[in-house]
Amino acid sequence: MAGKNRNKEKGKGFERDICKIMTKYFGGSWIRTWGSGNYVGGKNVDRMNKLSDSQIHNNRSDITPPDEFNLAIECKAYKDFPFNTLLGDGNAIMDKWIGQIETDIQGEEFYMIVFKINSKGIYIVVNTKFLKSGLKTSKNFSMYKFDGKTYLITAFEPFIAENVEIIRELSK
Repeated sequence: MAGKNRNKEKGKGFERDICKIMTKYFGGSWIRTWGSGNYVGGKNVDRMNKLSDSQIHNNRSDITPPDEFNLAIECKAYKDFPFNTLLGDGNAIMDKWIGQIETDIQGEEFYMIVFKINSKGIYIVVNTKFLKSGLKTSKNFSMYKFDGKTYLITAFEPFIAENVEIIRELSK
């Protein structure tokens, strides 16, 4: 692995793991997006003006879902995460992640941030506006506020397993 960025490889492996989990629950072909959303995300958001809807759909987040899903998934894999700061005045890392996906999707579609912290677990972040659609929460979750909005943070796979049909509906 000489010459390769280990953090990038770790991130790519995590994205592939999320694809496997999404395939397990939803079927279809969930794949890691080449370039992991950087093609139209972040500082490259202006590229969207030159692309077709399907080109944008296939390049805007870390995971490319099957065609029948209008869903953006950002994946983050970190060695450590300061969970304690979620309870204070804010968490710069979480704020950056939320700001990134809010910029990249530019709309009302359903999206999620999935993050893995070494030896801690895999978690999901979802805007609470989608809870009105019937999404169920596990008994253990946290709420996080950023930019006037509230977000649910909970364990990833139990949340997905509990909400398959609702996520399918939200992603049409």
